[in-house]
Amino acid sequence: MTITRIARTSTLGILLMIGLAADLSERATGPAAAPQSAIDRERTDPREERENCRLLGIVSRRPQPVSFFEDILYRFKSPRYHQHNGWSLSAYSEYFDGGRLSIPGLPLVFRSERDVQEDFDLYDQVSAYMLRIRPTVLIGHLRNASSGCAQVADPHPFQRFHDGKHWLFIHNGGVWGADFQILEQELLGGHYIPENCPDYPIDSELLFVYLLKLMEEHDLTPFDACKLWGTILLKSLGSEWNALNIILTDGESLWAVRCSYADNRFLLNYLTYGESDAFAVTTELLDHGWQDIGNMNVAEFRIGRPPRIEKLPLPGSVEPANRAVEPANRAVEPANRAVEPAGGAVEN
Repeated sequence: MTITRIARTSTLGILLMIGLAADLSERATGPAAAPQSAIDRERTDPREERENCRLLGIVSRRPQPVSFFEDILYRFKSPRYHQHNGWSLSAYSEYFDGGRLSIPGLPLVFRSERDVQEDFDLYDQVSAYMLRIRPTVLIGHLRNASSGCAQVADPHPFQRFHDGKHWLFIHNGGVWGADFQILEQELLGGHYIPENCPDYPIDSELLFVYLLKLMEEHDLTPFDACKLWGTILLKSLGSEWNALNIILTDGESLWAVRCSYADNRFLLNYLTYGESDAFAVTTELLDHGWQDIGNMNVAEFRIGRPPRIEKLPLPGSVEPANRAVEPANRAVEPANRAVEPAGGAVEN
């Protein structure tokens, strides 16, 4: 494999080194036209607090609709409940304003170890910087870890250099118990070098490396690789607790997978701006107009084209819409596999 690990940007210092200290010292207050009351916070959320991170992906043509980015960033920082284990914002940009503010094709990544609801000042400063560089792609993650690597700043997004591009990957859910060992040892063959949390392998990073591995070995487009990735994982992993909600980007487009047997707990929604001029994908309905990607679906968002959404090719005749927690008709069900999340490394 030719997947290269990239050193992560983990402090604000990298941003300051390119001459933006003044911008980052000014707090962004958010658009007056987007009050938090616009979100229906009285609606019952069926998901459990402990098992949900928040994901965000935006892709846009140039020139970027700044208000579109600004409104979503403002709403994204206030989830329904606390995300205790940090947050991150990342952006790809080619913006030039009398000097280069970023490196084309190379994402800028900022991570914080604090709960975003206790870190609004810094979040607003970083958001203001992201808006200034007019990103073509922006990725956000609010972390609520179940276990593992909670002692460092949010390890999402995971980053790899593959096929001439810098890829980012974020994940909501978990691969539990014995399934973690199947992912690490059987599907990846034990050939895995953790980057974002070296002392404690995280399932999310393994899922990312496995997706790139399939892309390379089978010479697949990202969309087709996501379909194969989801199908193999559904066939290979036995626990009904697994959840594989992801957003992937190469800095030009977005791909998303919504995959969970508990289909009302792990959500992904998308919003279209203009005539496919920009798209946003997130785990929460931030306002009106968002559409559900749909469970067991793969989605592709490319500028200038309508969203492409297809069902995962499910193994056997499995249809998850009305499944009970214990599968009655799983096509592949290992006889001696743990079903309960028994203690593998879990990244949420």
